[in-house]
Amino acid sequence: MGIYVNRTLNMKQINAIGFDMDYTLVRYDSEAFEVMTYKEIKKKLCEVKNYPKVVADLKFQLNLAIRGLVIDKPHGNVLKLSTYSKVKHAFHGLSDMDFKAQQKIYQGLTIDLNDSDRYAIVDTTFSIAYCVLYMQIVDLKDKHPELNFPDYKTIEENLLEALDISHRDGTLKGEVKKNVKKYIVQDAESVQALEKFKKHGKKLWVITNSDFEYSKLLLDYAINPFLKEHKSWAELFNIVITAANKPKFFTDKLPLLKVDPKTGLMRNHHGQIEDGIYQGGCAATVQKSSVTGEPRW
Repeated sequence: MGIYVNRTLNMKQINAIGFDMDYTLVRYDSEAFEVMTYKEIKKKLCEVKNYPKVVADLKFQLNLAIRGLVIDKPHGNVLKLSTYSKVKHAFHGLSDMDFKAQQKIYQGLTIDLNDSDRYAIVDTTFSIAYCVLYMQIVDLKDKHPELNFPDYKTIEENLLEALDISHRDGTLKGEVKKNVKKYIVQDAESVQALEKFKKHGKKLWVITNSDFEYSKLLLDYAINPFLKEHKSWAELFNIVITAANKPKFFTDKLPLLKVDPKTGLMRNHHGQIEDGIYQGGCAATVQKSSVTGEPRW
């Protein structure tokens, strides 16, 4: 389990450590999950957006994309940027753009990642399949104009919508539930690190967008088998907040529910946040619980 910081960090001064769950506490088998995601996006493009059937025959290529790339939607390009947001390398579809073509569009241009109307960031591991498919469909559009694909920007929007639908309708998580061993990687060293934090008096918490049922399934599988000083992950973490709805968790005031870990039943919660498992809520509520005196968690 690695912890990366850009300055010296004295852990003695840290009282509480928070984690996300998916791809943080719980590791996914990236290739297996992305293959499954890729298939679902293709399926929804064809069924919901009426894309040509040739899309269904495309094959996933894991090495086409990595986190950190940027999609230039109107131009159909995928960009690799420098530290200073200058374009170092560009692909159009599956083709490496030559220097002259790249310079014609991007010479002297600093990419403004806040311009979400033009640029999309491949910033999570969950975005790899979407980026790969974007490159492949742009390539198809250029080589087969008779297929009448929409413009490059609309293709990106359709892909993102198909990915979002796959998350919202439970398709992706449903597949993980059916075969946890296929999609989730167990990591004993991560669990040892968590117990070490706990041994040294750190308060541990989890804030995840996944619902309680799904979170419990993954944490049971990824953490419980390797615990030596605790009976379950529920003892290891002081606070677990499921279905957090990030990023709204940090900006909106949403109701907080207390979860009974034995039954999964929930009830409204008001006042101070004690150790336990919750659903929803917001960052302001969590912060308010430690405004005065010693934090409860």
